[in-house]
Amino acid sequence: MALMNRKCICDLCSCGRHHCPHPPTKIYEKTEKPCLFTEYAEKYSTYHSYVPRESFKPKVEYQKGPIPMEGLSTTKRDFGIHNIAPVKHYRPDKFTPSPDEMDFLTTYNQHYNYYPASRVSLIKPRDNKHPCTDKMESVPTYKADYLPWNQQRRSSFRPQQLYHPSSCRFDHRTTHQDDYPMKNLVDTVSYKPQPGPKICNIPLENMTSYKSSYVAHPVEKRYMYEVEKYKPCEIPFDG
Repeated sequence: MALMNRKCICDLCSCGRHHCPHPPTKIYEKTEKPCLFTEYAEKYSTYHSYVPRESFKPKVEYQKGPIPMEGLSTTKRDFGIHNIAPVKHYRPDKFTPSPDEMDFLTTYNQHYNYYPASRVSLIKPRDNKHPCTDKMESVPTYKADYLPWNQQRRSSFRPQQLYHPSSCRFDHRTTHQDDYPMKNLVDTVSYKPQPGPKICNIPLENMTSYKSSYVAHPVEKRYMYEVEKYKPCEIPFDG
């Protein structure tokens, strides 16, 4: 009876330090199934007897107008139907050649008649190939109209050239000659070595791989072919 009346630690203390040994301390169970239990599902449980109301949001679909569409357009209203008769094509009459002959008489031939005309003589004189050699003694119009005037020649306004350069040689020195006198060339000694071949003192190593690896073999005697003697053909020639 003493064990039945024994209380748990969770009923006696609520300080938070002690834990009840009966409920498990782990938060999640080790199962492969997905956990659908959330805080929202725990507080707000589902009611199977409640049916959600329909949404008042209009559906995304084409809404036709309640007024029917008129089939009358501006083209039908402005351009009515007219009774059009078929076009009659004109057919020309059949050509019939005239039996009369053509006289080829035109208005030009009727108004402008032909008159005989003689050739007009030349007005321009012929060119004289032999010009006259006599001297012309008449006075031209230029000399008769424009006579020379007896006027004195006016004096020149140009100043006279009074400066006459001297004919003697100029013996004075200039500042350029005093500042920059002529200097003779100075013979310098060249320290540049002469372009001669430089002979190396180290002897040349003429031992090559060909000389070290080449083995001389005796050369065989050349084979001499014997010249065959000429033998004439015994078959007669069919010429």
